[in-house]
Amino acid sequence: QSDAVAAAGLELSGLRASAALRGLPKLPTMSVTAEAQAAGQPASLLIEAAPAGRDVRVSRFLLEAPGTKVQAAGDIDPSSLLFAGTVDASSEDLGVPGRVLSQDLRGTLAARAELTRSKDTQHVSIEGVGQGLGLMCLDICRASVEGETVWPDPLRGTDIRVALDSVAKGALKVDRITGALRGAGRAVAIGREAY
Repeated sequence: QSDAVAAAGLELSGLRASAALRGLPKLPTMSVTAEAQAAGQPASLLIEAAPAGRDVRVSRFLLEAPGTKVQAAGDIDPSSLLFAGTVDASSEDLGVPGRVLSQDLRGTLAARAELTRSKDTQHVSIEGVGQGLGLMCLDICRASVEGETVWPDPLRGTDIRVALDSVAKGALKVDRITGALRGAGRAVAIGREAY
């Protein structure tokens, strides 16, 4: 328990955390819970994990703030930190995480990432949709993103497509903006189209 903690520009107050190990010594499982206030917003974290061969199986990861959730499940290799599983993020009001991150955000978001791994490479496939977005001084009716990337060499395996519908800044309005980010071997190629 702590009155206040600050790291990477994020301040948490009223932090309470606990951890438990069960099933020792045969089938150990671990659970971690934490609750805190960030920018006046309540936030909570729950992690449940257990050994699975050389990996740690994360059966449940849940980070919550009002109307916002990040959930994950899968296997992580503790030596390489490569992950195989899924991550889902949703927010009914991006203003809540915006206040926590000191950013002016509005709108809703639903996104999913599927992560796989091979040798020393992390593969990520992502798709997401945002509605009624306000970010970077822009009003965006709808935004979508889909694609793949790999780490540690995103220049070779990135193919991400973005579409923004009904984008406005003051009196300036664009019906649709599309873009693609593709690895081109030694550089990243960026394509765009607006109409």
